[in-house]
Amino acid sequence: MPPSLRISVLLLLAALACNLPTTPPTATIEATPQPTQPAAVVLPTATAQPPLPPGSIWVGVEGLSRRVAIVTPEGNVTLQELPLPPGQQASTLTPTPAGLAFIMWDANGAQRGAGLWASTGLVELARTEPGFRMIDLLAGEEALAVLQVAADTPLAEADWLVGTVPLAGGRFAPVADRASVGDIPPPDLFAWPGPLLLNAAAPDGTSQGIFALDTASGA
Repeated sequence: MPPSLRISVLLLLAALACNLPTTPPTATIEATPQPTQPAAVVLPTATAQPPLPPGSIWVGVEGLSRRVAIVTPEGNVTLQELPLPPGQQASTLTPTPAGLAFIMWDANGAQRGAGLWASTGLVELARTEPGFRMIDLLAGEEALAVLQVAADTPLAEADWLVGTVPLAGGRFAPVADRASVGDIPPPDLFAWPGPLLLNAAAPDGTSQGIFALDTASGA
Protein backbone atom coordinates (compact mmCIF):
# COMPACT_ATOMS: atom_id res chain seq x y z
CA MET A 1 0.00 0.00 0.00
CA PRO A 2 1.47 3.41 -0.93
CA PRO A 3 2.39 5.56 2.11
CA SER A 4 -0.09 8.27 1.09
CA LEU A 5 -2.97 5.75 0.98
CA ARG A 6 -1.93 4.18 4.31
CA ILE A 7 -1.87 7.60 6.00
CA SER A 8 -5.23 8.55 4.46
CA VAL A 9 -6.90 5.37 5.67
CA LEU A 10 -5.45 5.77 9.19
CA LEU A 11 -6.65 9.37 9.37
CA LEU A 12 -10.05 8.23 8.09
CA LEU A 13 -10.41 5.53 10.72
CA ALA A 14 -9.44 7.99 13.44
CA ALA A 15 -12.05 10.47 12.18
CA LEU A 16 -14.77 7.87 11.98
CA ALA A 17 -13.92 6.51 15.41
CA CYS A 18 -14.90 9.87 16.91
CA ASN A 19 -18.51 8.94 16.18
CA LEU A 20 -18.39 5.71 18.18
CA PRO A 21 -19.96 5.43 21.66
CA THR A 22 -17.73 4.24 24.48
CA THR A 23 -20.08 1.34 25.19
CA PRO A 24 -21.94 -0.45 22.32
CA PRO A 25 -25.69 -0.28 22.90
CA THR A 26 -27.73 -3.41 23.34
CA ALA A 27 -31.44 -3.84 22.87
CA THR A 28 -33.53 -5.05 25.81
CA ILE A 29 -36.57 -6.81 24.36
CA GLU A 30 -38.75 -9.33 26.14
CA ALA A 31 -41.16 -10.83 23.65
CA THR A 32 -41.79 -14.01 21.67
CA PRO A 33 -40.21 -13.93 18.17
CA GLN A 34 -42.72 -13.08 15.43
CA PRO A 35 -41.50 -14.20 11.98
CA THR A 36 -44.03 -12.20 9.95
CA GLN A 37 -42.89 -8.66 9.16
CA PRO A 38 -44.16 -5.86 6.93
CA ALA A 39 -42.58 -5.44 3.51
CA ALA A 40 -39.58 -3.17 3.03
CA VAL A 41 -40.25 0.53 3.49
CA VAL A 42 -38.53 3.44 1.71
CA LEU A 43 -38.02 6.14 4.33
CA PRO A 44 -39.28 9.56 3.16
CA THR A 45 -36.21 11.47 4.45
CA ALA A 46 -33.75 9.29 2.53
CA THR A 47 -31.10 10.60 0.15
CA ALA A 48 -30.20 8.59 -2.94
CA GLN A 49 -26.85 6.81 -2.79
CA PRO A 50 -24.24 8.54 -4.97
CA PRO A 51 -22.57 6.40 -7.65
CA LEU A 52 -19.38 4.73 -6.44
CA PRO A 53 -16.47 5.85 -8.67
CA PRO A 54 -14.85 3.02 -10.70
CA GLY A 55 -12.35 1.03 -8.65
CA SER A 56 -13.33 2.75 -5.39
CA ILE A 57 -14.34 1.00 -2.19
CA TRP A 58 -16.44 1.72 0.88
CA VAL A 59 -14.52 1.90 4.17
CA GLY A 60 -16.28 1.78 7.53
CA VAL A 61 -15.36 1.12 11.15
CA GLU A 62 -16.15 -1.61 13.66
CA GLY A 63 -18.94 -0.24 15.79
CA LEU A 64 -21.50 2.53 15.25
CA SER A 65 -21.17 5.53 12.98
CA ARG A 66 -23.19 7.91 10.82
CA ARG A 67 -20.48 8.15 8.16
CA VAL A 68 -18.71 5.95 5.64
CA ALA A 69 -15.67 6.72 3.50
CA ILE A 70 -15.13 6.36 -0.22
CA VAL A 71 -11.50 5.49 -1.02
CA THR A 72 -10.29 5.71 -4.64
CA PRO A 73 -7.40 3.70 -6.14
CA GLU A 74 -5.33 6.90 -6.05
CA GLY A 75 -5.74 7.15 -2.29
CA ASN A 76 -8.28 9.97 -2.25
CA VAL A 77 -10.66 9.76 0.69
CA THR A 78 -14.14 11.28 0.88
CA LEU A 79 -16.28 11.08 4.01
CA GLN A 80 -19.94 10.50 3.20
CA GLU A 81 -22.84 10.95 5.60
CA LEU A 82 -25.26 8.03 5.68
CA PRO A 83 -28.88 9.11 5.04
CA LEU A 84 -30.10 8.16 8.49
CA PRO A 85 -32.85 9.92 10.46
CA PRO A 86 -31.56 12.17 13.27
CA GLY A 87 -29.96 10.24 16.11
CA GLN A 88 -29.75 6.92 14.27
CA GLN A 89 -26.43 5.17 13.60
CA ALA A 90 -25.30 2.21 11.53
CA SER A 91 -23.05 -0.81 12.01
CA THR A 92 -21.97 -3.91 10.03
CA LEU A 93 -21.65 -2.08 6.70
CA THR A 94 -22.09 -4.65 3.90
CA PRO A 95 -21.77 -3.91 0.15
CA THR A 96 -24.50 -5.48 -2.01
CA PRO A 97 -25.32 -5.37 -5.75
CA ALA A 98 -28.12 -2.91 -4.93
CA GLY A 99 -26.23 -0.57 -2.61
CA LEU A 100 -24.75 -0.41 0.88
CA ALA A 101 -26.54 -2.46 3.57
CA PHE A 102 -26.12 -2.05 7.32
CA ILE A 103 -27.73 -2.64 10.70
CA MET A 104 -29.64 0.41 11.97
CA TRP A 105 -29.72 1.61 15.60
CA ASP A 106 -32.17 4.11 17.07
CA ALA A 107 -31.13 7.15 19.08
CA ASN A 108 -32.05 5.40 22.36
CA GLY A 109 -29.54 2.61 21.66
CA ALA A 110 -32.13 0.02 20.61
CA GLN A 111 -31.44 -1.93 17.44
CA ARG A 112 -33.94 -1.15 14.68
CA GLY A 113 -33.17 -3.57 11.85
CA ALA A 114 -31.44 -3.89 8.47
CA GLY A 115 -31.37 -1.00 6.02
CA LEU A 116 -30.12 -0.50 2.47
CA TRP A 117 -28.78 2.71 0.98
CA ALA A 118 -29.88 2.25 -2.63
CA SER A 119 -30.26 4.47 -5.68
CA THR A 120 -33.85 5.13 -4.56
CA GLY A 121 -32.74 6.26 -1.09
CA LEU A 122 -32.72 4.57 2.30
CA VAL A 123 -34.79 1.37 2.36
CA GLU A 124 -35.69 -0.30 5.66
CA LEU A 125 -35.47 -3.95 4.63
CA ALA A 126 -36.26 -5.83 7.86
CA ARG A 127 -36.96 -5.09 11.51
CA THR A 128 -35.08 -6.91 14.25
CA GLU A 129 -37.24 -9.77 15.54
CA PRO A 130 -38.65 -9.22 19.05
CA GLY A 131 -36.32 -10.79 21.62
CA PHE A 132 -33.43 -10.98 19.14
CA ARG A 133 -30.58 -8.79 17.87
CA MET A 134 -28.94 -8.79 14.44
CA ILE A 135 -25.22 -9.58 14.45
CA ASP A 136 -24.30 -10.34 10.82
CA LEU A 137 -25.29 -9.61 7.22
CA LEU A 138 -24.28 -11.29 3.95
CA ALA A 139 -25.21 -10.15 0.45
CA GLY A 140 -26.40 -12.49 -2.27
CA GLU A 141 -27.14 -11.55 -5.86
CA GLU A 142 -30.74 -10.59 -5.17
CA ALA A 143 -31.24 -10.80 -1.39
CA LEU A 144 -29.65 -10.06 1.97
CA ALA A 145 -29.07 -12.82 4.52
CA VAL A 146 -29.49 -11.77 8.15
CA LEU A 147 -28.30 -13.60 11.28
CA GLN A 148 -30.11 -12.80 14.53
CA VAL A 149 -29.42 -14.18 18.02
CA ALA A 150 -31.41 -14.13 21.22
CA ALA A 151 -30.77 -10.93 23.15
CA ASP A 152 -29.17 -10.97 26.61
CA THR A 153 -28.07 -14.63 26.28
CA PRO A 154 -24.47 -15.96 26.20
CA LEU A 155 -23.59 -16.50 22.54
CA ALA A 156 -22.76 -20.21 22.90
CA GLU A 157 -26.21 -20.88 24.39
CA ALA A 158 -28.26 -18.40 22.38
CA ASP A 159 -31.09 -19.33 20.06
CA TRP A 160 -30.51 -17.94 16.58
CA LEU A 161 -32.38 -17.28 13.38
CA VAL A 162 -31.21 -16.90 9.76
CA GLY A 163 -33.51 -15.29 7.24
CA THR A 164 -33.40 -13.47 3.91
CA VAL A 165 -35.03 -10.37 2.49
CA PRO A 166 -35.03 -9.30 -1.20
CA LEU A 167 -32.77 -6.35 -2.00
CA ALA A 168 -35.50 -4.99 -4.26
CA GLY A 169 -37.91 -4.94 -1.32
CA GLY A 170 -40.18 -7.59 0.13
CA ARG A 171 -40.75 -9.51 3.31
CA PHE A 172 -38.20 -11.01 5.68
CA ALA A 173 -38.37 -14.81 5.35
CA PRO A 174 -36.95 -16.98 8.17
CA VAL A 175 -34.97 -19.89 6.69
CA ALA A 176 -33.34 -21.79 9.58
CA ASP A 177 -32.87 -21.68 13.34
CA ARG A 178 -30.88 -23.52 16.00
CA ALA A 179 -33.32 -26.41 16.29
CA SER A 180 -33.53 -27.06 12.55
CA VAL A 181 -29.77 -27.26 11.93
CA GLY A 182 -28.71 -29.56 14.75
CA ASP A 183 -28.41 -27.40 17.88
CA ILE A 184 -25.20 -25.62 16.87
CA PRO A 185 -24.14 -22.22 18.28
CA PRO A 186 -24.89 -19.14 16.15
CA PRO A 187 -23.01 -19.76 12.86
CA ASP A 188 -21.03 -17.38 10.68
CA LEU A 189 -22.65 -16.35 7.41
CA PHE A 190 -19.79 -17.75 5.32
CA ALA A 191 -20.66 -17.42 1.61
CA TRP A 192 -23.62 -17.44 -0.75
CA PRO A 193 -22.51 -18.89 -4.11
CA GLY A 194 -25.81 -20.74 -4.64
CA PRO A 195 -26.79 -22.35 -1.35
CA LEU A 196 -26.17 -20.19 1.72
CA LEU A 197 -23.07 -21.55 3.47
CA LEU A 198 -22.99 -21.41 7.28
CA ASN A 199 -19.79 -21.98 9.24
CA ALA A 200 -20.70 -23.74 12.49
CA ALA A 201 -18.07 -21.84 14.46
CA ALA A 202 -17.96 -22.02 18.25
CA PRO A 203 -16.93 -19.06 20.46
CA ASP A 204 -13.59 -20.81 21.17
CA GLY A 205 -12.70 -20.73 17.46
CA THR A 206 -13.39 -24.37 16.66
CA SER A 207 -15.86 -25.38 13.95
CA GLN A 208 -18.22 -28.27 13.43
CA GLY A 209 -18.04 -27.77 9.66
CA ILE A 210 -19.75 -25.91 6.83
CA PHE A 211 -23.50 -26.31 6.33
CA ALA A 212 -25.13 -25.66 2.93
CA LEU A 213 -28.62 -24.18 3.28
CA ASP A 214 -31.18 -23.98 0.49
CA THR A 215 -32.76 -20.57 1.14
CA ALA A 216 -35.86 -21.52 -0.86
CA SER A 217 -36.73 -24.62 1.18
CA GLY A 218 -34.65 -24.21 4.35
CA ALA A 219 -33.16 -27.69 3.83
